[in-house]
Amino acid sequence: MDKKIIAGIGAGAFIIALALPLSNMNARTLDASVANRVTHPALKAQLDFYANSCVDCHSATGLTPFYASLPVASSMIAEHREEAMRYWDADRELFVDGLPSEAALAKIQQVLDNGSMPPSSYTAMHWNASVSADERDVQLAMIRTLRTEASPGYDDPNDPLLARAVLPIVDTSGSLDPAKIELGRKLYNDTRLSVDNTLSCASCHGLDMGGSDEAVSSTGVQDQKGPINSPTVFNSVYAVAQFWDGRAHDLQAQAAGPVENPIEMGDKWDDVVVELAQDPVFVAEFMAVYGPEGWLPEQLPEPAEDGTLVAPTELTADALTDAIAVFEMTLVTPDSPFDRWLKGESDAMSADAIAGWEIFDAKGCDTCHAGQAMGQTSFEKMGVTGDYFAARGNPTDVDKGRMGVTEDAADMHRFKVPTLRNVAVSWPYFHDGATRDLADAVRTMGEYQREHELADDEITKVVAFLESLTGEYKGESL
Repeated sequence: MDKKIIAGIGAGAFIIALALPLSNMNARTLDASVANRVTHPALKAQLDFYANSCVDCHSATGLTPFYASLPVASSMIAEHREEAMRYWDADRELFVDGLPSEAALAKIQQVLDNGSMPPSSYTAMHWNASVSADERDVQLAMIRTLRTEASPGYDDPNDPLLARAVLPIVDTSGSLDPAKIELGRKLYNDTRLSVDNTLSCASCHGLDMGGSDEAVSSTGVQDQKGPINSPTVFNSVYAVAQFWDGRAHDLQAQAAGPVENPIEMGDKWDDVVVELAQDPVFVAEFMAVYGPEGWLPEQLPEPAEDGTLVAPTELTADALTDAIAVFEMTLVTPDSPFDRWLKGESDAMSADAIAGWEIFDAKGCDTCHAGQAMGQTSFEKMGVTGDYFAARGNPTDVDKGRMGVTEDAADMHRFKVPTLRNVAVSWPYFHDGATRDLADAVRTMGEYQREHELADDEITKVVAFLESLTGEYKGESL
């Protein structure tokens, strides 16, 4: 054998012999800038586990081993980290102030359940990163505990339903003020919120049309076309933020936006308030809800010198948007066949739908479509395993997704994951309304999000499952 080859083999063996003990000598710790963001005590107690088993690949601040500078190792490690960050960025999803997203919990659970992480190619060099059975049980218990906080209507970590990433919807809107709900319902349907009195919230989010309008993009005042598909308003109360790019932090902020958008309703809230104030019937209804007992604390003036507190006597945009938001909190759709099946009603779903759920679960689709809404809890890259936008062509400004809000290049093409609830009655699909065909949407997601080329029979079963997600509103199936 050539002496150079022998020398090369010897050098490689020496590096491996040196690398193995050095790679496992010390426990890893999270970068302080990352660790300091974590405030939830249950998660904070587990940071050492994630530092040792996850962050080398799933964090921008992960450690780079000393052998990463070697020619072959450097390119391999960079490629692995880039792929890992496309699937799960722990810095953004897990190491956060407060509760991590339900999608983050689902992703952790999936790899714990199937034992796929850390991968063997990593643990061969970093054997102290392997996850023991005890560590797995501790993490799964933590996940169930965090789910009780993230999921309204669930408060027992031992509830067997919490062992899954997806949960039956629990309608908790019964605690809301009925008068405020009714006022918000009227405003939701009131065309006086638009500049020419032609459009209401319901124009683009019809409750008789799956909570949207069945259009690729909605039509605003003066027949202007919006740049993006209108998502369903049903179950939006579960969303981490509102709009595809998450620019509104809650339902009230979302309710305020379209009114002053020049290609949507094209009005001004000051003008809306003036117009509504001229309606004595509406003002009386409004004051019955937002009188001295009902005004938001930030809307109340400072107490008078004698200590009395007098509520304002006129309408305000804050109160109007609050009423709309409260109404939208009631737009939940429980009791779908899937929900009933999850709760033990074995004949609630067809055999094809059950098979479709098993495919959906096995392919890891429930890692993003998690929680009660089966989505809306995270921002994910459109095209994790393939370039969706290159294949589609004709890029637009809204295709930037979350990046348009954060101006962070890492958010390019990231969108809030849409809910799958009532997906069979809320077409077209995706932020660009690319297809009205549910089977086509399933095929696209398999290709660009999970790198799976689904067979026609599999797609048929997954569609049957998705059809089982149609729930009820006011006791009637959508």
